[in-house]
Amino acid sequence: MPPREDEELDSVTLHNLALVNIEKDPDDSFKKLNFLLKNSPCPPEALTNLLILYCKYEQYDLTHDVLSENEDLKSKYLSDEEISYITALSMMRTSKEAAYESLEKLGKIYRDAIEKQHKLMKDNKNNTDKNFFSKIVNNYENILQKYLPVITA
Repeated sequence: MPPREDEELDSVTLHNLALVNIEKDPDDSFKKLNFLLKNSPCPPEALTNLLILYCKYEQYDLTHDVLSENEDLKSKYLSDEEISYITALSMMRTSKEAAYESLEKLGKIYRDAIEKQHKLMKDNKNNTDKNFFSKIVNNYENILQKYLPVITA
């Protein structure tokens, strides 16, 4: 297939190319993800991925700009916990204590949710409804996946 311009690619392909090539060319990947945000419809993950990548590359001013410029997408695609996490990461440079405090609060929310799911698993280990138990385990794993980046930050 001949090379095509970004504008000619579908949004999922452009999003995936940005993620795959982030290590080779972060600026081009950021450009692609920003292009997606400005041109609807974009994959729901585009906003989150852009913000997390900006934080990873310590582009905290750009993180703040994207959050403030995309209020509609922020409220549509980001949970309160994701907003808290990204905001805490972006505060690291200016106020480490405030960032750590925010991360600790978020960590407590996830720890409480993990404990609740763990208790449900223990209380229902003899439950014959395998779908119900599977749902509890999936919830537990999903919360744990959100908790791990918070505690490593």
